[in-house]
Amino acid sequence: MVWTCPNCGFENIPDDVSTCPRCGYTKMENLQASQPAIQDTQTEGGQKVESVEITAKSETASVAETKTLEEEAKAAEGTEVRSEEEIEVEKKLETTEAEAKPEKPEAVSEASKLVSREVSSIEPGVRPKIVVVQSIAEDLKNKEFELLLDVFNVVSIGRDPENVIVIPDPYVSRRHARIYFENGKLYIEDLGSTNGTYIYDKNEGRFVKLEPFVRYPIDRGDVLKLGYTIVRIVW
Repeated sequence: MVWTCPNCGFENIPDDVSTCPRCGYTKMENLQASQPAIQDTQTEGGQKVESVEITAKSETASVAETKTLEEEAKAAEGTEVRSEEEIEVEKKLETTEAEAKPEKPEAVSEASKLVSREVSSIEPGVRPKIVVVQSIAEDLKNKEFELLLDVFNVVSIGRDPENVIVIPDPYVSRRHARIYFENGKLYIEDLGSTNGTYIYDKNEGRFVKLEPFVRYPIDRGDVLKLGYTIVRIVW
């Protein structure tokens, strides 16, 4: 078979000749046949580029990992490595130091100092009194309550009418406190009242709260506070 050059009109060109001998024109069939080869080349080139990209990423990751390992190695340089024996010796030293430290003495409450104080004895025939110095109940001010120790060896104080001494103060508990007479001396005991029982400490210049259910000796002239009611012991 032969073909005619469409560019210059040259005729009878053998089919196996792809180029016109007159003008050098190349048949389109040959160009189309060569395009897949170019595309393959491009595809292969793309694979090569992708391969290069993957290789570059791998190299970047390797560099990052190397830097991380170097940083960890530098950080480990400042860490002291101790053996188990050294750690055990250090623990023993800490234990010895802790045992050698003197224990702090337990704090002594102010109220406990009042338990052992010396107070005056009451002579036979003398009847101590409680005089109200201050109270939120106006009718109680300056009121006197005789303890009647010859009748009651225990005098109960509270808001409840069943007490020997009744104090109508809303801050006084129903069964607030008790006064005992033993061996010629007076003692007071708080019965776990809500607002507490206090003795005025002249040395400290303030009221000291008494611990509940502990007997405290009281003396002539002592000032007590029950709720918001303040009384004085006289005889």
